[in-house]
Amino acid sequence: MIIYRFLWIIQLHAQDRISLEKIWNDYFKAKTIAAIYAMQDGKHYTLLEEKGITQYNYQTKKELVKGIFTSYNLSFNESYLLLETQSEPIYRGSKKDIYEKSYP
Repeated sequence: MIIYRFLWIIQLHAQDRISLEKIWNDYFKAKTIAAIYAMQDGKHYTLLEEKGITQYNYQTKKELVKGIFTSYNLSFNESYLLLETQSEPIYRGSKKDIYEKSYP
């Protein structure tokens, strides 16, 4: 009985208290990575970072393109990149973009 009470007390102290302030200030928000694309070979993925687009595998990294981009897409066979360099919002979710084509 004493062990049960001891474990119950530890459990009460281990839990984080929920408050409205924590809920509205994104305390419980999940951490994510944006603009990550898995490659077709199953060994690599590309990631949009501040310095440009970087290709990673689980052991090394290789920088593909330097520059400032707002978004990018890979072609179907992954032979080239479509780089969004400028974006102008038009209405709600619509936008006008300027793209560049790049060969990694």
